[in-house]
Amino acid sequence: MATVTPTGVWTLRLGAMSLLLHRRNWLMFALLSVVLALLVVLAISLGSGNMGVRDVLATLAGNGSKLHEIMVFKIRMPRVAAAIVAGFAMGMAGCLIQTLVRNRLATPDMIGVNEGASLAVVGFALYLTLGSWPWWASPLGALLAAAALFTLCRRPGEQGYLFIIIGIALSELLGAIGDFAMATQPLTHLGNIYLWTMGHFAGVSYQTVNPIVLVLLVLCPVMVLLNRPLALLRFGDATAR
Repeated sequence: MATVTPTGVWTLRLGAMSLLLHRRNWLMFALLSVVLALLVVLAISLGSGNMGVRDVLATLAGNGSKLHEIMVFKIRMPRVAAAIVAGFAMGMAGCLIQTLVRNRLATPDMIGVNEGASLAVVGFALYLTLGSWPWWASPLGALLAAAALFTLCRRPGEQGYLFIIIGIALSELLGAIGDFAMATQPLTHLGNIYLWTMGHFAGVSYQTVNPIVLVLLVLCPVMVLLNRPLALLRFGDATAR
């Protein structure tokens, strides 16, 4: 029996298995990848120091000076990598949340996940004498905030509006607790914390980026497995059941 390939789809055959690739999505992915590569080169060339795009390309090709190699590979590349990884993680989180609650307005910062991460960092930095907060403090706070949200809203896939309302309330509550905690401390202790909550990437190294990349690599297959049941929610509660 002959099979018919849908319009606008590429078919990748692997033995007895076949994989359908949406042409428009992959062409858009290729275009955005090229744009991202150009923006990476531009971002590396910006900053203090006399280094243009040509110098960056020469350094990446192994023909740059020692000073340019330090600026590119030791200072600016980790910062750019952290920004890319953060954007990728936020994109994944936003896609999952919007699909779950069937609302394009739902974002991680709206439902309290970001505020839970910030509150955990504030608690570790201000009340635990560890010198500096561990890298896992932020993910731990985000997980606890997500667990609290799912506990308060037992069926987020069926009650998307309630999920968002409770998330906004939880976000405001956690944000208020964090602001109150910082307001009770001297200003000299709040500089790094405030910059971190604003989302800066100064001084970021690969030691910060690597754990996040590993976690994302673990979560990507899980996201693929959840794709079909989450996609069914778009057809309504009765059809999904």
